[in-house]
Amino acid sequence: STLFPYTTLFRSTIDDYCARLQDMYNSSPFTLKSDDNFSFFLICYMYKLDLHMSSIRKLSPSPDVQLIARSMIETLIQMLWVAHSPTQRAPMWREYIFVEDWMKLDELLRKGRIIPAEEQLLINNAYTAIREKYLTGRGDKIHKNWKKGNDIHSMANEVEAKELYSILYSGLSDWVHSGPNSFSHMVTFTPDMRLNIRNDAPNHILNSSFSIAFQCIFQALEVCSKHFSLGLDKSLQSIYEQYINDMSQEK
Repeated sequence: STLFPYTTLFRSTIDDYCARLQDMYNSSPFTLKSDDNFSFFLICYMYKLDLHMSSIRKLSPSPDVQLIARSMIETLIQMLWVAHSPTQRAPMWREYIFVEDWMKLDELLRKGRIIPAEEQLLINNAYTAIREKYLTGRGDKIHKNWKKGNDIHSMANEVEAKELYSILYSGLSDWVHSGPNSFSHMVTFTPDMRLNIRNDAPNHILNSSFSIAFQCIFQALEVCSKHFSLGLDKSLQSIYEQYINDMSQEK
């Protein structure tokens, strides 16, 4: 799907569309098949996106909706990236838990904690079985996360989400990193130089965050509909067309 443009839609209208997508998600039968890493991955990521959307809807008009919208973009890009090569990348995500379990065990043992021998054996065996998959190629070093050195920028390029990354994800970074520009729409001074900082985000930030939430859930449902054979294509297309039509009327 193409990137949805910025919109001046009233938030209540965008919120209605977000609610419709959430209703569709909550009424869809996601079935986890045995040893299906991609299904497990999609269920987890879809749950996270739905939770993020609920948080944006509850938090608005707080400026912190930007933080959640940015997280939704990163989550969606990762989902699309894994969907490009699910047989390889879904287990790459899921099995990294064995690396993290082993690192946690090592940390606890170094601190003198007593861990039952049978528990240590289970963790060590699981780690040994997948360890070579996460070697960096520089001696015995293990990748620091499941992505094996693939950053969000390279993922976005591969899944043709460059615009989503560069315009929206990067655009929301200033509030994450507390840059001065992120306060420019919130700070005013009285004639006697008293500082006022508003506790709600300006409309364009709120509308963008809601539009991002809609886009991320929409595209994620497209991926899930295909994998789980949910038959949501026509319903999603109908919501999309109505959404675009309402946006064009509000401009």
